[in-house]
Amino acid sequence: MNETEFFPTSPLEHSLLKAKRDASSMGEFFTELVRSNVFVLADQAASPQSGFDSSINLCVLKNKSGSSVVPAFTAREMATPWHERQPQFRYGILVDAASLINGLESGVGLVLNPGQPVGVEIPSELINRLQQQLSSR
Repeated sequence: MNETEFFPTSPLEHSLLKAKRDASSMGEFFTELVRSNVFVLADQAASPQSGFDSSINLCVLKNKSGSSVVPAFTAREMATPWHERQPQFRYGILVDAASLINGLESGVGLVLNPGQPVGVEIPSELINRLQQQLSSR
């Protein structure tokens, strides 16, 4: 699948596709991102009743420059191929993107829809700025 064959199914995917086609739309994309839920890969299932469970480990990848990034997905189907590549992280958890961003450690970025034609890497420096904006709300 390439970008022209991608059919967005959510407001987040619509804003991501728009931002990929027109960089001036990145601000709109970030606004939509922090309003949205995303799927992350984890080493165990999360219980909806338990809230945050510090024993759950999220999948962390290294990008081409060797920096750590947490993969997140706009839809469960986008994460499916990663279950085969990272079998120890076979559980998909739906999380609030703003909470995910706020919980990322310093120096860790986010990669949305890795390996897909419509995805984006958000470097740790930009994650830090988003965290500051979220904390000032």
